Formats: sequence, structure tokens, C-alpha cells
Amino acid sequence: MRPKHEAAFLPAFVSWFAPRDPGAGAETWSFVGLGSRRRGSNRFQALNQALRLLPGHPLVLKPDPSWARLATSLSAWLDREAHPSAASLAGAASRDPWLSKVLAWSLAVDEAIGKLGPPKAFAAALEVLPLLKGLGDIIVLSSAPQASLEREWQDAGILSYASAIFGQESGSKAACLAAQAEARGRRASLLCLGDSPEDLEAARSTGAAFYPIIPGREEDSWRRFQTEGLPLLLGASPCPAGSLLADFLAGLPTSPPWRTR
Repeated sequence: MRPKHEAAFLPAFVSWFAPRDPGAGAETWSFVGLGSRRRGSNRFQALNQALRLLPGHPLVLKPDPSWARLATSLSAWLDREAHPSAASLAGAASRDPWLSKVLAWSLAVDEAIGKLGPPKAFAAALEVLPLLKGLGDIIVLSSAPQASLEREWQDAGILSYASAIFGQESGSKAACLAAQAEARGRRASLLCLGDSPEDLEAARSTGAAFYPIIPGREEDSWRRFQTEGLPLLLGASPCPAGSLLADFLAGLPTSPPWRTR
């Protein structure tokens, strides 16, 4: 996630929406996309949040009026669109020039991501995936585009471990996880591993166990999972030890840092 945001989402946000306020734009996107409770959310929902936070950044001396207008159009579309994606945005963008700019930004992000080198799986995750595959189905739930997910898992050499992959076009992570739970019946044991609050909420909404991969401590999180998390698949409590979950949430605040400086 971090390389995508730092090399694609962040510079595209600054270029398309905050060229006069690059410092504010960069910190705003970094907070929303990587360091807040919005981490891991759908890109259009993240953009909407970033556009609303940007005018209040202390480095912004004169807010751009287009930010509010963009956020208004984007919010209206998000309210009526169950599965926000570039494909579902295309029709709406043909009728609203503000959404047309959002679509162009999204396509620019995808182009930048496509130029990144092949992703590498975390070393500790490579040790865990074969163990998980031997215990059941591995299902990938993500807010990224489907085609991008499949390519990245293929390039990282781990696509064979995935029983199914669901991207942004399939709907929310919670809805996808609920559908998979229903398809497998009540006797299925569900465990959700994730590095965003959206993953936690998806687990809670379906009664699944959740094990956090803490941002910035991914390798350590995967190694701890081998000894602490795998037992959750055998019917343990729906959440890990309180301290681990607290560490996870503590690193993802709801309020941006510039409001407390």
C-alpha cells in the first residue's frame, strides 16, 4: 500500500487538486491514505475526505473554491453508488464535468501504479501463506481495482494462494466478506487479516476473527501471526489481545496532526 500512495496517489492528488499548495496536499493525502482511520478505504471515498480536509490545513492561505465543488459532486455520487469504481464513475462523469476531473485523476493514478516495479510480498507473509492455504480458502478483499490486484499478486508470485480476489468493483469489503461467509455456511471459520480499520469493521460485521497487520510493523505483525494468529482459525475469540488491537488503532487517528500542532 505505501509505495502506491507515495509514488502514485499522493503526487497525483497534488498535481490534480493542489498544485498551488503542494506541501498541504502531500500531508493531507498522506494522512488520509496511509495514517488515518480512512486508510485502506475506497479511493473515491478517500479523495472526498482529502478534499474536505485540505482547506483547513495551516499551509493553505487561500482555499481553492473548486475543492468544495468537487467534494459536493463526489459526495452526491458516492451517496447513490453502491460500488464506487472507475467503471461506475464513467457514466456519471459524462454528465458532470467535476466528476470528469475525478475520473481523470483516478486514471492518472492507475497509470502511475502501472509504472511501479513488481511488488514484493513481505518475507514473513511468504512463510505464512502456505500454512493458511493448507487450512482453508484464502480470499482477497481490497478497495483496489480487480485487474490491478490480480496483476500484483501474479507479479509477487503469490496468486496461486488466492482462491478468489474481489476488488472495488465487487462492493465493500464487508459486503464481500458477508457473501463469502454465507456461501460457506455457518460452520465455516472466518479470519480476517488486515492493515486498515475498514478490514476490522468488515470482520466485526460478519462475526469473523480479526488479526491486525500494523502499518509500519508489517514484517513483525506477520511473524507474530504465525504464533498468535493462526490459533484464531481454530475457533478463538473474534479479536486479538486488547493491547495488539489498541496498538493498531492508536497508529491510525481520526484527527489530522496539523490540528494539534
